[in-house]
Amino acid sequence: MKKTLLFLTVLFFSISSFSQTLLVTGDTIKSTQDPCFETSASLTITNNSINSLDIHCEKVIIDTASGTQNYFCWGAECYGPAQYVSSSFNTLNPGESDNIDFGGYYNAFCSNSPATIQYCFYPVSNPTDRTCINITYNGNLTNISSLKSSSFSIFPNPSNEIINISLAKDEIKEIIIFNVFGEKITQKNLTIETNLKVDLTDYSNGTYFIVAINNDLSRTVKKFILQ
Repeated sequence: MKKTLLFLTVLFFSISSFSQTLLVTGDTIKSTQDPCFETSASLTITNNSINSLDIHCEKVIIDTASGTQNYFCWGAECYGPAQYVSSSFNTLNPGESDNIDFGGYYNAFCSNSPATIQYCFYPVSNPTDRTCINITYNGNLTNISSLKSSSFSIFPNPSNEIINISLAKDEIKEIIIFNVFGEKITQKNLTIETNLKVDLTDYSNGTYFIVAINNDLSRTVKKFILQ
C-alpha cells in the first residue's frame, strides 16, 4: 500500500512538473480591410499553476517588412517598436485568466506587407518556462485596391511647419495624415481643390504619411518630414 501511495505521489509531481504553467489563447491571424489603419490583436493568458505568478511578456519578430512598425502593451504599460521585453509584469492568481491587459499592434502604413510576431509569456521566477504564440497581421490583403504613385505632390519636403499638397484635378476625394505610430493627425474631404495648405505648427518633428483616397477607392501614399 505504501509503495502504491509513493508511486502515485511521484507520478503526480512528475505530471505537475511537466504541465504547462501558462496557457495562451487567441486568434493567430488578424485580418484587415485597410492597411492604412492600425491592426490590433488580443490574447487570453491563464495561470494553470497552484501559485500566484508575476508574468512578463516578450516580443519576437518572426517576419516583418521595412517601413512598418509594431508594438505591444502588457502590465499596464505599452512598449514601442524598439523594446522587446516588458519592463513591468502582470500578477495572475492560480487559475486566473487575463483577456484585457495584452494588446499587440501593427502599422503597415498602407503597404501590403503582412507581419508575423511571436509573443512569449513566462513567470519572472522562471524565464525558461515560456508559452509562446505567433500572430500574423494583415495576412489577407489580396482584395485591397492597388496603390498609385503620382496623383499628388508635397512641397516643401522636409518642412518646418506648413506643407503644400498639389492634387491631380478630380482624382482625389480625401486626404488623411498619419504619424509614424499610425495615429490620425488630420483628415480633409475634398471637393474642387487642386492645392491644399496644411498647418502642422502644433505637431512634433518627425516622419509623417499622407494617404490620398482616390475616387476609384485606390490609395496613394507619400512620406514627408517635419523638422
